Amino acid sequence: MTSSRAEKLGLLEMRKQAAIALSVEIHGLREQINRATDAHQAISDLPLEELTIQMQKWQQKVAEHRQLCDDIRDLAEELNVPMPATDVRRKR
Repeated sequence: MTSSRAEKLGLLEMRKQAAIALSVEIHGLREQINRATDAHQAISDLPLEELTIQMQKWQQKVAEHRQLCDDIRDLAEELNVPMPATDVRRKR
């Protein structure tokens, strides 16, 4: 194995771990948002400022995760290896 391929495999692994960490954050934020938007709660009782911040964070993390997965997919194709699982809740 050439050092360039080994470096790229290491980069792929680092990006995979970063994507998994983002996935954990995304799922945690989604659960917090779901709990804060209980359907049995009056709209006037919703913590709108907190929800706005959490939804913006969630949206940012999802965008970061998608970009990272695109980078991982490109690197995996270049290395001719299978696309690794990058979502903690989804099995490939």
